[in-house]
Formats: sequence, C-alpha cells, structure tokens
Amino acid sequence: MRSIKTKLFSLAMRQLKQLQITPSVEELEQVIIKRVERLPAMLGTPNDIPEAAHQLAIKIRAKL
Repeated sequence: MRSIKTKLFSLAMRQLKQLQITPSVEELEQVIIKRVERLPAMLGTPNDIPEAAHQLAIKIRAKL
C-alpha cells in the first residue's frame, strides 16, 4: 500500500505535468522553499534548506 506522502507527491507530479509551461528549476525551488518556510522544523530537517530545495527541484524537473 502506498503511503499518503507518495500519493500526494504523485498527485503533485500529475498536476505539474498538466501545466502548459514546464516550470524551471528556479521556480520549483522557490515554491519548495515557500512551502517549507510555513512548516515547523522536524527531526531530520536538512541543515541547508535552500540546497535541499534546489536538489529536490532538480529531481522534480527531471521527471517532467
């Protein structure tokens, strides 16, 4: 059974693929950082959030 996180990520990827314009790595990175800023810090949160956001944005962009 897939986890809720996996389902939400899959939904987000489907929605991104439906956009007429593919977002750049920088745009994805900005969205990720804005989202993370609103969340409380949790155990396992990366020390360098901008770098972690950049790496995640690269991975997401590659899947688009």
